[in-house]
Amino acid sequence: LTTSLTLLTLKMGRPKTMPHRKKWRDILVPTTAVVAFVLAASAGGQPPASGTGAASQAPTAPATIHREDVAIRVTSASVEPADIAWGPGREVQAGLRVRLWAGSQHASRFIFDVYIRNRTDHMLNVTCPSFAGLSVPSDSDYSTEVQSRSIYCSPHLRDSQSKQVSVRFLPGTDEQQYAIAPGQSVYISHWLLRTMNRRVRGTNSTKYTQVAFVETGKHRMSCDVSVLWGGRGDRYRKLRTGEAAFDVTAADIEAE
Repeated sequence: LTTSLTLLTLKMGRPKTMPHRKKWRDILVPTTAVVAFVLAASAGGQPPASGTGAASQAPTAPATIHREDVAIRVTSASVEPADIAWGPGREVQAGLRVRLWAGSQHASRFIFDVYIRNRTDHMLNVTCPSFAGLSVPSDSDYSTEVQSRSIYCSPHLRDSQSKQVSVRFLPGTDEQQYAIAPGQSVYISHWLLRTMNRRVRGTNSTKYTQVAFVETGKHRMSCDVSVLWGGRGDRYRKLRTGEAAFDVTAADIEAE
């Protein structure tokens, strides 16, 4: 890294399917650029593309993601994705971004990236649920090495008629601590939503997590994120992201 660095100590969760003990790792973070902490010297030293691998692969044969290829990224306001839907907040905001799992193809799977942002004019120490791997649904086996069946936010889905759509999920307990400079955002987790046709809901709705039974049309997702920051003791605040809109097509609800 050629830019100036500051030392940030992150409390990293171990890659796992269910929560276990956590460990500390020291990571150097540039303060003015997107940070992709990658141990990729053997592959030419190139950082991973934004979104970390899985989203650009077809769901029938997703790439295996290794621990060194995923990382929590600290981003300056000038380079964060423009399509993040930010929620309200005077000091700290939560944001959500949606993208397709299969690149540009609709294939009944959507990835949601979760962010938090420091809106103050001073450094903030922030603690929140966070996981560097992908949170995956329980409807199938996914060939993503660093994954969890838990999710690190609480989703709220509305359909094209603005009606609430139930999404079962398993809350994760991993947390990380960040020192976030003014104007910076942190990419804290990302999770996969599977869409199915509402007509096949039946008993399936009680056995799957991160699955939404829907019809075609524009849908809107937001998430609640529990966040703790300076001077608040142990009182977490629940921050709501903005709503990320996405289109559910016929290809997204085809029976498999």
